Amino acid sequence: MQIDGQAVILAKDLVESVMQRIGVSDYTILGTVKGAELELLRFTHPFMDFDVPAILGDHVTLDAGTGAVHTAPGHGPDDYVIGQKYGLETANPVGPDGTYLPGTYPTLDGVNVFKANDIVIALLQEKGALLHVEKMQHSYPCCWRHKTPIIFRATPQWFVPAWIRKVCVRSH
Repeated sequence: MQIDGQAVILAKDLVESVMQRIGVSDYTILGTVKGAELELLRFTHPFMDFDVPAILGDHVTLDAGTGAVHTAPGHGPDDYVIGQKYGLETANPVGPDGTYLPGTYPTLDGVNVFKANDIVIALLQEKGALLHVEKMQHSYPCCWRHKTPIIFRATPQWFVPAWIRKVCVRSH
């Protein structure tokens, strides 16, 4: 579809609700394709210098939103599984203290992930890549003890099988 001269892709079943939610009545539907036809097409990242592939996942639903979601394989089980399926890098731009690591993006270096939303929104607006901002309520993991949000971070790990202890004990 086209909005203000910009091409926009959204799920056909969500067009009406999205347009109503964002307050747009003047748009043109340019055509329709199945989501599978978009698979592996490359799209330019809105403010970083690289392209990203369109990938398909069962965790994307028509319950809300646009029918498309951002995927970060290093930051959640659904994203990790789909990232593995498509051979995506499991990047982890967030340090153990919850801040973006240097070299992630100049404006985000050292910023806490929960305080980065306003910066990302400003970057998207600056690039003309944002149609609408809306707070949405959704479930999010929290620490049972501290009642604070938890972030997923894929980190290098190694494991020792339990049977190795018996082998070590027998050999001494």
